[in-house]
Amino acid sequence: MTRGGKTSKESSAPSTPAAVEEQPRPGTSGTEALLVTNRRQARQQFERAQRAEHSYRAKKRATAARRDFQDAKGHFKESARHFRTGVKLAFGAVKSIPYICGQKHDGRRKARAAAAKARLEKKLAEQSGDDADAGQITAEPKETQA
Repeated sequence: MTRGGKTSKESSAPSTPAAVEEQPRPGTSGTEALLVTNRRQARQQFERAQRAEHSYRAKKRATAARRDFQDAKGHFKESARHFRTGVKLAFGAVKSIPYICGQKHDGRRKARAAAAKARLEKKLAEQSGDDADAGQITAEPKETQA
């Protein structure tokens, strides 16, 4: 008999489930190293993903910024062209102010001349009417009161 009251036949049978459970667990250093390695790999993978995400956002924003810059440049070119056209037209309008004022002056002068002509015609009509009335009065005898 061996220790614990077992025979050598019984102790040499490791195929039984009880014998497998009795084997000691491996040390924790392997498990700890595996966990550290997994954590390190996960951190590196996360950092790579963050860098990729950052570069994707930067590329997307840069593309949008280039497009916005081109649009702004086109709008500024168009606004400069419109500004030049506006300045030219304003200068032409300023040069034409004497003609505008002259046209208004001519209109007022014609209105005054028409009013003066109407007054003169009225005056002539009154004078010719007075002459005709004077001729009729002298030609007709006056009635006397009786």
